[in-house]
Amino acid sequence: MGDLRLQALANYCTFKDFNLVKRCLYMFAAVPREDGSLPACVFEKPKLSAASDYIVDYDALFGPTVYDYAVASGDTETAIELWPTVLKSMNMALAHLTDIHSGSALMRMIRGEVLMGIATITVTAMRGAAHRATC
Repeated sequence: MGDLRLQALANYCTFKDFNLVKRCLYMFAAVPREDGSLPACVFEKPKLSAASDYIVDYDALFGPTVYDYAVASGDTETAIELWPTVLKSMNMALAHLTDIHSGSALMRMIRGEVLMGIATITVTAMRGAAHRATC
């Protein structure tokens, strides 16, 4: 996931092969763990499968990678279709936010505000995705 993000950002400024990035995003989205976490990497052959390593940072990175793709390509349909995966992976990342009282109202409020912030940013990005990214 981390390599995909960096390679996609470089791609947007060079080859602009949006189909390649889109394909990779869908491959990650196709193999989530039962809890919604996304694998750190995927294997395409002999059949699409998830690696055994899961990194919470990469759960948090999937959303921004989809966002960057939508802005660079103008393809909001894909971003909207991947939205449930973005939310599930962010929920997994946010599950690691904890304090002494992990069930406290404060932690529920923080998680809620973070999710609302992500939703606001994503909706804004999708509305403005018609303006292609420039490098």
